[in-house]
Amino acid sequence: MHILVLAFVINNSLVNKASDSGGLWAKILLIFGFVSLTIGNIAWIVLMFIYFGKSGCGGNIAIMCVTLVCGIIMYGLVFFRTRSDASVFTSSLVLSYCLFL
Repeated sequence: MHILVLAFVINNSLVNKASDSGGLWAKILLIFGFVSLTIGNIAWIVLMFIYFGKSGCGGNIAIMCVTLVCGIIMYGLVFFRTRSDASVFTSSLVLSYCLFL
């Protein structure tokens, strides 16, 4: 729960700075952060399937599949604007934490 609040705080502060004049650095940071976190998340989940999926343990595969589906849902909910402060950057941060766990 706390990581979600932290992700929203980071996103809101960067969006507010990007809205100001001279906030080009915040826009670049938002885009770079989203792209790098998303690429990292994809690589991380693929490596998890490669290294932990071949053990044959159904529990490992089930947990990785649930995490992957939840990550896709998190990214997808942003497009439906379920929250006014939701963004793909926030989803990327939260998914990174979920993959870490």
